[in-house]
Amino acid sequence: MELSPGIPSVRQLQAIIREQRLIELKLVVGEVLKGQLVWQDNLFLNLRSEGQSYMVSRLAIAYIQLL
Repeated sequence: MELSPGIPSVRQLQAIIREQRLIELKLVVGEVLKGQLVWQDNLFLNLRSEGQSYMVSRLAIAYIQLL
């Protein structure tokens, strides 16, 4: 399954990646991650934060907020 660039959420995340914006990811377990979105695929987002790289499952994300 591939990401469809016609889907609004995919386009919005691609813009965040392209513009290198800082985001906050709130996970469904309550943890909050802040950093820069590097890439996305149909299952995961890759977030760079404080020199570390995190692969976060899309299913684990409660919301994404721009900082």
